Amino acid sequence: MKEIQKSGDGVAYALLCNNRKTRLESSSGGAFTVFSDIILHKGGVIAGAVFDEKMNVVHKIAKTPDERDAMRGSKYIQSDAHAVWNEILDYLENDSYVMFTGTPCQVDALKSLADIKGIRTDKLYTVDLICHGVPSPKINRELFSQLSGNGKKLVGYSYRSKKKGWHAHFEEAKYEGGIKESRRGRWLAYSNILLFEKYYTNRQCCCECPYCDTNRVSDLTIGDAWGIEKFAPEIDDNIGISLVLVNTEKGAQLMGRAEDGAKIYKFRLDDFMQPRLNKIPCPKPEKKEEFWDYYERNGYLKMLRKYAGYGMKGRLLYYTKVILRRIGVSKYLKQILRGRSQ
Repeated sequence: MKEIQKSGDGVAYALLCNNRKTRLESSSGGAFTVFSDIILHKGGVIAGAVFDEKMNVVHKIAKTPDERDAMRGSKYIQSDAHAVWNEILDYLENDSYVMFTGTPCQVDALKSLADIKGIRTDKLYTVDLICHGVPSPKINRELFSQLSGNGKKLVGYSYRSKKKGWHAHFEEAKYEGGIKESRRGRWLAYSNILLFEKYYTNRQCCCECPYCDTNRVSDLTIGDAWGIEKFAPEIDDNIGISLVLVNTEKGAQLMGRAEDGAKIYKFRLDDFMQPRLNKIPCPKPEKKEEFWDYYERNGYLKMLRKYAGYGMKGRLLYYTKVILRRIGVSKYLKQILRGRSQ
């Protein structure tokens, strides 16, 4: 790639890691691994989110590819990064390269902390995520608690398993002994993601997020290149493609070196615009207070039945919709219903 252009020039990139196994183990196209490999080869360290021994999501420091690999995959919970702030600053003071990956607000917090303490950030590379809001850690703990019953010990979790490909949403629980479990329909995990998609479980501050813009706080921004199947289907093999926005000169330098480990395609930024890049934070549901009140009074499972269709009734409705869609009836029903509402 002769010239790396920034998102401010109206440019975005699609990235596919050359290593197929890496792409399969990543949520998108493996951009995080490609960029972090460059920093590790410089003798630097990576700060990213992992599950700890209690299945909490926390930020840790990785010095090797194996340690870094645990950071792959989207985790739909904002990690606790407090434990690594000072560690990162120590590495920077010792003139080490550091790559930090997190939500935009975490990136901003780290840069502000370094500025307050007067620590140079020449060797700090920041990568933020296109964030769709931070779900409640309490609800996530409820999910993990339910999945850990009947003597099974949960040791890992994939919020974006590619068991059925990049375009299909599958979540996968990983248990001690190498046992894995994933289902669709109105499984617990599927119900949890519905709550997230309806914005019931997001933190209040996410409804007023100041980072929903193409003017990013990081050197690079990564996410899914959703929509690429429409205007560049020859690239989409359903294994995953990363969207990359280049925001700074340091980001451009890192992106320039990524060609050794990935295929990179240049597109118009407008091709990938989405609400979280277009100054539109996640909305606040009208019944959000009612949702939390019901949950506190009735518990997790009853809340899922009421708000996410968990249980037999929800399964019947789900599979009825699937069947109607597959036989081509659902679109006609939608047209009829739209006609009646006009």
